[in-house]
Amino acid sequence: QRKDGEQKMATAREKAGMLETAEAMEAAEAGVLALYKGAVTPAGVRMLADAHTLAMITNLFNNRKPQAEEHARRAYILNPNVTIDTTLAGTDEEQFFKKTTRQVASLPHGTLELVTVPPGAQVFVDGAPAGPSPVTKKDLLPGPHLVQLVMPWREAVFLEVVVPPGGT
Repeated sequence: QRKDGEQKMATAREKAGMLETAEAMEAAEAGVLALYKGAVTPAGVRMLADAHTLAMITNLFNNRKPQAEEHARRAYILNPNVTIDTTLAGTDEEQFFKKTTRQVASLPHGTLELVTVPPGAQVFVDGAPAGPSPVTKKDLLPGPHLVQLVMPWREAVFLEVVVPPGGT
């Protein structure tokens, strides 16, 4: 899935560079979906965050501001150090990204409390190990986070968990 996602993101960049904005947006959205399950390592999460920034840019090119805002939020939550590709984005897109991420950063951080039955599943939050369950992870940016649960002899479970501002 990761290779498929990388290929779709390369197509999105190529189409955006050729000003084929609808095709670029479609490829970027497909790339985000393909990379979602591969985001189980810090490198995979950074790649997904980058994919969200490209999806933000292509949605702005297509006048889809609410979707662009959601991609910007998700990129920042996954990787607060993420930057946008300035070879594709202009000043307007860069300012949009900065404004959206400032809004997210200004919200009160929240806590994730996760319990599994049976206890002891290895928990990863946004690709980083959080320890065996039960887990309490404090000071998370509010919004959606990727959680992976790993137990021996079982298939890994992937969840998207929304942390409310200032809540648990």
